[in-house]
Amino acid sequence: MTRFPTWWPTSGLWRHSDFMNLWAAQAIRAFGSRISRTALPMAALLTIGAEPWQIGVLAALSMAPGVLVGLFLGGLIDRNAKRPLLILCDLLRAALLLTVPLAAWFDLLSMVQLYIVAAGMGALTTLFQIADNTYLPALIGRKSLTEGNARLEATDAIAEIGGPSLAGVLVQLLSAPFALLADAFTYLISAVFLFRIKARESPEQVIERRRGIWSDLRAGIDVCLAEPVVRTLFWVAALEAFFGGFTYGGLYMVFVIDTLVISPATYGTLVALGDIGALVGAFLVMRVARW
Repeated sequence: MTRFPTWWPTSGLWRHSDFMNLWAAQAIRAFGSRISRTALPMAALLTIGAEPWQIGVLAALSMAPGVLVGLFLGGLIDRNAKRPLLILCDLLRAALLLTVPLAAWFDLLSMVQLYIVAAGMGALTTLFQIADNTYLPALIGRKSLTEGNARLEATDAIAEIGGPSLAGVLVQLLSAPFALLADAFTYLISAVFLFRIKARESPEQVIERRRGIWSDLRAGIDVCLAEPVVRTLFWVAALEAFFGGFTYGGLYMVFVIDTLVISPATYGTLVALGDIGALVGAFLVMRVARW
């Protein structure tokens, strides 16, 4: 049993050691993911001198494989243990990112490689997010789910503010390809914290019944269309991802850095300032949920 210091809070999930490991993994990974989200297109723009349309293709490739993973592999993820999959996704993402500074060191970095890295990161991140969302209720129970989600969302909101600023500074100091080293390191640390989780999913938590991919896809679409709340959230998420991809996936960075000639560090600060509202919302979620 994990021993906590005497000064450690005693209420809620503060003494749930497995959740604390999951939370620590999410916190370090949240900051790291903002680094790659910023540094990967900057590597194309500043290191390779990519055209705006190439930045757009890079943004599309970072999302399209994730859509396919979500559509066709969601059921498969749901029927298998989540923790080993989470660890594997972290390790594979770290390995993918490490190829970028390695190629840059030998002056071999190309847009083709960045396309492959973006597509792989998009697919693995979606795979991770699906497994992570279904793992949390199994780990802490549904009674603690609102508290757990609130803490994870608050951490994510803080990372959304601090991560882009950190990414901009790292790009300016180290160059974009080598800034990705920091992100690769965060995924390795995240995998270590996930490995420290002692709880294992029980047989009833891992659905054994086998179904085909097309059956999973049809069942998922049926749920999305049949439930009014889920249907609304589905379309909100789809529209947000589509139009958000236009702005932050391609146009915004090109406009700020190329047209306005603003430094990477200042660009990161601008992005961070736009996410302060997310932090306020995360802190209000418990009160709003009770209301």
